[in-house]
Amino acid sequence: MKSIANAAFPLHVDDQDAVRDIQALRAAGFIEASVSAPSAEDGNRSSVVHRIAPEGRAALARERMRPPRFPL
Repeated sequence: MKSIANAAFPLHVDDQDAVRDIQALRAAGFIEASVSAPSAEDGNRSSVVHRIAPEGRAALARERMRPPRFPL
């Protein structure tokens, strides 16, 4: 989700790994997004992220507040 935190919305995504990530983030309630049905040609999907939901913004804020795992 960090990779889309500062994106301009709507964000169109065709990369299949990213589309799967978007589906998971949408299922968790972190983002509002639409995902297409699989293409008849190759079975690929595309998605459009409309916005980061308040729950997603809260998760990003918690991540920023977390101390580093391995102090320098």
